[in-house]
Amino acid sequence: MLFRKLKALFAAKEALSGIPLFFRAFRAWRKGEYPLFPKKTIWLAAIALVYLLSPVDLIPDILAGAGWIDDAAVLAFLFRLIAKELEDFEAGPIANGR
Repeated sequence: MLFRKLKALFAAKEALSGIPLFFRAFRAWRKGEYPLFPKKTIWLAAIALVYLLSPVDLIPDILAGAGWIDDAAVLAFLFRLIAKELEDFEAGPIANGR
């Protein structure tokens, strides 16, 4: 029980930390400032967003707290899949304001 809660907390923290970076990279890609952002990454993010907004979940969101565990896990999984792309963006001149 404790291990599951700690794992969920870690997943939520990891998911939340990647969101602002992803949106900065997405905006730069959309404006044409960062054309290297892979379309695969955009599609994975879109699928994750559909899952998050969908009323059908593995754990219903009605269950306060517990219902968001699967959503946080989906975001954490997404950010693990696209970590390299986000690192490349963060290391580049667009993300650093150069």
